[in-house]
Formats: sequence, C-alpha cells, structure tokens
Amino acid sequence: MRVGLACRVFGDSMTKCITHYASSVDVYASYILLAKKTNRFVGIRTAKKGCVNINSSTHTHVYELFDFVKFHHMWREQSLALDNRWLYLPESTYEDLCWTAIGTALIAMTHLPEGETMAQSRGGSDHLEESFCMAKNKNSCATALDTNAIMARNFSASFISLP
Repeated sequence: MRVGLACRVFGDSMTKCITHYASSVDVYASYILLAKKTNRFVGIRTAKKGCVNINSSTHTHVYELFDFVKFHHMWREQSLALDNRWLYLPESTYEDLCWTAIGTALIAMTHLPEGETMAQSRGGSDHLEESFCMAKNKNSCATALDTNAIMARNFSASFISLP
C-alpha cells in the first residue's frame, strides 16, 4: 500500500466519513482517536496541516511525537494482554512508526542547534520502499534472483558514483 493511501485510511478523510455517515459515532470513538493521532503525526512529519518545521529542542511537536509513540505502545500492550495480535497493527508497522517518531524527536533534541529549523519531512523509511518499487518497475514479473540482480545493479551504480 502506498503511503498516501495509508494516511487517508487513518486520517481526516475517514473521520469525516464516519462522523457524517455512521448512525452511532460512539462505536467508532477509538478509531476516531487513532485517526486524529495519526493525522497529527503525518502533519508533523510533513510540516503541513497546521504544523511547522521543528525549530528547537523543546518544540511542542517533539513532545507530540513522544505522545504518539506512547499511544501506540499502550495500544500494543493492551492487545498483547488480551493475547489477540489481530487487535493491533503488524509488528513491523509498530516499529516503523515508533522509530520514525522517536528518531525525529531525538534528532531535534540532541542535534538541532538553537535558532535553526529542521525539515522533518526528509526522514523516514520510504527509501527502501522506493528502492523495491524501482526494482518492480524494471521487471514486474521478477523472481527473487532477478530482484536481487536489479537491486545490486541499482546500489552498485550508487556506490560507484560516490567521490
């Protein structure tokens, strides 16, 4: 699934649909909370939707990122306590969300000089997804061996061009 589509599923678009069409919004309260938190996370990461670039180690977005991680950690712990892994996202998604949020916050807290701003939209894990997409576009019916060869050619060309 592309990132843009995933963001719409957990964002304002879905919240608006639920509040507009659902007969009982109370049934969807936890989903609406998840959608609002995810929408805010995406806004912070992209510096859009009323969010700005992080400009200090104590910026409010830094603490919002930690709150987002705490929200997901509590949700994951509840699903583990109920011994039902289907009540939460896949483990890889959990790790990706947490490390993206924590990484952005820690970079701002430890490496952002006073008076400077960071473009937090430039970090993340989409670089790997783009690489695999590039390999798929070169040969959509590739076997694992073909994909390995395509990836090796892509990365070796990158390393050769380094000074």
